[in-house]
Amino acid sequence: MSLQRNAKKAFYAAIPVVAILFIIVIPALWASRGPADVQPTVDPAAGSAPIEIQEISVVPHPVLPVSEVQTLDVVAKLFNPNARAGVEKYPLEFVLLDTQGGEITRVAKETYVLPGMVQYVAVLNVSFPLGVQLGQIELVRQPREDFIRLPADVALPQFSSFLHDREERITGGVARVVQTGIVRNTSTFDWQRVEVRAVALDSSGGVIGVGETFVGRLLVGEQREFTLEWPKSSQAINQVIAIPSTNIFREENVVEIIGDPSRLR
Repeated sequence: MSLQRNAKKAFYAAIPVVAILFIIVIPALWASRGPADVQPTVDPAAGSAPIEIQEISVVPHPVLPVSEVQTLDVVAKLFNPNARAGVEKYPLEFVLLDTQGGEITRVAKETYVLPGMVQYVAVLNVSFPLGVQLGQIELVRQPREDFIRLPADVALPQFSSFLHDREERITGGVARVVQTGIVRNTSTFDWQRVEVRAVALDSSGGVIGVGETFVGRLLVGEQREFTLEWPKSSQAINQVIAIPSTNIFREENVVEIIGDPSRLR
């Protein structure tokens, strides 16, 4: 009986030791083993449809007689099918290839993508040696799009624009189209940095000109004139589409807001 009692005493005495092992020692050893080989990641784009590249257009510039290079603009038309989610930083890389598939040059461009919007992204004045024939353009983007969802009570930026008559001028021996207009902030946000991008279309809807400019700070109800220009095409302009926009996802871009700017996130 004494042996049995001693065994019971030893068993009960061991319980606190075992508990300490499971509560303190083993977790400490597990934590000190270093990071796991595979770390789980949260994908902000989960549940969001990918951004669509609907069209890539090339707008060649007139070649001057004394020039040894040819210059062009490249325009990508993007569409974000997500009505309440966009991307704050959207890096792109335009890769120009010759007719044999060799790389001519590449140009990086970072933009943003607003929810539910059609947007144009342009790289301007891309030059390469005269005589090199352009084959195609590849658009390289990140494999994962980091979407940010807007709360339901936050409105998207709202602007109205009005275009004046176009003019033509000669600059450096090249005929250029000058398009002026007015943009007005009709949203409930005061914006620090507002930009305007415009594309000129021919009768078939093809892009034959592109320009972009910044109008700077624009308060609610305020309007400001802007000027855009691009080299004149041999084709007649049928329509000019001007799109004012701003990056709603950057809090430093908000001058004033009714409520808390952190609600944008």
